[in-house]
Amino acid sequence: MATLTEIRIPSMGEGIIEASIIRWLVGEGSTVEQDTPLVEIATDKVDSEIFAPHKGKIRKIVKKEGDIAKVGETIALFQPEGTLEDISAPDREITPPSEQMPEKETEILSPRPQNTPTEKIPSEPYPPAKDHGPGFFLSPFLRKVVQELGIGMESLASIKGTGHEGRITREDLYAFLKARQLGHENLSAEMPPGQAPISADQEKPSAAIPGDEDTEVIPMDRVRKIIARNMVKSKFTAPHVTSFYEADLTTLVNWRESRKKDFEAKYGVPLTFTALFIEAVAQTLAHFPGINVSVEGETILRKKNINIGVATALADGNLIVPVLHKANLLNLSGIAIRLNDLVARARQGALLPSETSGGTFTITNLGMAESLTGTPIINQPESAILAIGAIRRKPAVVLWEGKESIGIRSLCVFSLSYDHRVIDGALGGKFLREVARMLEEASPDRPI
Repeated sequence: MATLTEIRIPSMGEGIIEASIIRWLVGEGSTVEQDTPLVEIATDKVDSEIFAPHKGKIRKIVKKEGDIAKVGETIALFQPEGTLEDISAPDREITPPSEQMPEKETEILSPRPQNTPTEKIPSEPYPPAKDHGPGFFLSPFLRKVVQELGIGMESLASIKGTGHEGRITREDLYAFLKARQLGHENLSAEMPPGQAPISADQEKPSAAIPGDEDTEVIPMDRVRKIIARNMVKSKFTAPHVTSFYEADLTTLVNWRESRKKDFEAKYGVPLTFTALFIEAVAQTLAHFPGINVSVEGETILRKKNINIGVATALADGNLIVPVLHKANLLNLSGIAIRLNDLVARARQGALLPSETSGGTFTITNLGMAESLTGTPIINQPESAILAIGAIRRKPAVVLWEGKESIGIRSLCVFSLSYDHRVIDGALGGKFLREVARMLEEASPDRPI
């Protein structure tokens, strides 16, 4: 009997539980060398490839292009070179992925209460589709969405799945929600307490009519669809509150201007404001653990590591968020070096999946686009995001020898959006002021 290796979806970082099969680069029966790219896969965060573990032959492709596979699920059978041929081998039983999720570096702060809506809401993983008919198999991602939105079994039974073997896809679920919203049906019986449905007027966009000579119809590319879906999900899931603080960064601006040439000569990377902002945020988060959290149902997960995501614009107009893991353990030069590397590879499309996952807090530097301020959308499943506006020279009231006077200062508006389910205004405001204070009180004599 042939000795076959199961090609599986690898673990790609915390929060990534499945991947889409984008394109097979080889076909069944193909002989490949070790480390030959076999298939392109995509997650909500980044695209990647899976490589041949040895020299050998692709005996069977289990997951087709367009299919979704869980982490750990078999997508192909591979026969290493030197093993015996066996034409029945491709029909072997596929080992299912382990249901055990990797241990998260979190602290659970409150017990998960029982659901109490009128319609039964599943709290355990759904059984296989063969036990409950077509459409009832849900991916881990969709199970989480269903539980967060409080969608019951009766409603799920009404959704016609268009995926493999009738499985319900993300598009099916979102189309179902949108249809109910546009149909003015009341979702309140199924939704968590305090979460109101979106009205038809809020949800329905202006229709673009194909063929209208005054309108160009541009389909979203795959990345833009993911961004759009995540933004809507975040606003739909978390009640956003945004607090603002105008910081006087004059001392910091002057210090950076006097040190940036020596810094780049010493470390080989530029000394950016973004690196300075990351340093201040990471150090402040260590003293505000209530900000470094995520929400799962009615449970708060306090993250033990401080992993800072940095929103990065791409040349094609899309956005990606590379993550600096354990940023609080890095000094300024370490942050600058890692940031420069991540941003460069993000724009080359060369990030690893683990480098775009596991974030606990996100920063977006609006000053790069010369915007004064903004109200950023939380990057789920995080609970807060900080936007930093452009630094502008403006007149401001300052104290000089104990007296107020008008001076020209380098001012910048910080805006912190946070999930009001778990972060109140007092906590959000204190955190924001502390970040600003660290930057405002930067030492003019700090060495590089």
